[in-house]
Amino acid sequence: MPFVEDLPAFFLDFGVMVTAGSLSTPAIFDAPDDSVLGERVVSAQYSITFVAGKLGALGYLSTVEVSGSPEGQFDGTYRVRVVTSIEDGRLQRATLEVQ
Repeated sequence: MPFVEDLPAFFLDFGVMVTAGSLSTPAIFDAPDDSVLGERVVSAQYSITFVAGKLGALGYLSTVEVSGSPEGQFDGTYRVRVVTSIEDGRLQRATLEVQ
């Protein structure tokens, strides 16, 4: 019997809620530090990972609302910089910037 992944369940356990227009879905929010300008400046590189298609035709300059992060630390509105597919295309990652 083949193994069947339950992606929506995974995101419910580890994700935050992301809304784009009238569509909402759980997503994994990342905010790792990134060194820029020859490592003279440290900046957060915000991104969300979500099941492909769950946020519609998300693209450059689309806005997303993030809610449910620990202690509301990253809750707010972000602008999309780029959306890429991950591995087999069942997941997508959107790189974000603070609006």
